[in-house]
Amino acid sequence: MNAVSRSSGGLATSQSGEHSSSGRYTFQGAMAMTKANTLSIAKEFWPFPAGRVEKDGPYNGEKFRKEHLIPALEAAKESNSTLEVSLDGLKSCGSSFLESAFGGLIRYDRYKKSDLKHTLKIVLSNPSLERYKLSIERHIDRATVE
Repeated sequence: MNAVSRSSGGLATSQSGEHSSSGRYTFQGAMAMTKANTLSIAKEFWPFPAGRVEKDGPYNGEKFRKEHLIPALEAAKESNSTLEVSLDGLKSCGSSFLESAFGGLIRYDRYKKSDLKHTLKIVLSNPSLERYKLSIERHIDRATVE
């Protein structure tokens, strides 16, 4: 059976099933879930996303969250699968974008952190993108409902 391991709390982010360097939740598969859906920020949105809201530009976090991330999360939930958000292909990514896109799930759209820990998985193959993954984890961990 697949197992979930936990060290100090956080977001599911490892493909390997090992503890991540940040000490977050890591998955060895997904318990009772089917194959993961994948959402690539760079391919399906933009390789240089930045800003929180529309006035900050066309590739902002709010737009990504509402038009891409939430529909993909809901589809994963309906199909009892995980959503893998791929960071591969990102050339640059503003922290305000990541905060609005991922922290906004909790703050504005009232997703539960515990649900995201089981449904959302951040994946990357390029180690230089690790800082974005850690930023996403931080924004989700620190977000509070408004």
